Amino acid sequence: MRHFSFDISSPDNVLLEEIRNGNTKAFDLIFKKYYDNLCRFAYYLIHDADMSQSLVQNVFIRLWERRSVTANIDEPGAYLTTMVRNQCSDYLKKQKKRASSNPVKNYDTADNSTEQERS
Repeated sequence: MRHFSFDISSPDNVLLEEIRNGNTKAFDLIFKKYYDNLCRFAYYLIHDADMSQSLVQNVFIRLWERRSVTANIDEPGAYLTTMVRNQCSDYLKKQKKRASSNPVKNYDTADNSTEQERS
């Protein structure tokens, strides 16, 4: 069994190979390397900081769950960005659908029922 010393400057292909082998330290390094930029990208798309972080975390969970396919990833930054874009797109579609199924009550017409009862 070979032993590598990893840090944030380790090549992505080496980190991905280690992730594929279940190395959590390599996963942590990929997370630290890309998390902040992916959160900024998600925020740019959906304008919600908390949801941006949640969606990016979901992307990393999926990466870990599907680590056996990391051999097919040539550019992890591009791959993760695409995953975040897709997560944001799905989120926005759900928000749009939710908004169209729950129309906002029109407050332009005042409800004067309490005032009329007092008269």
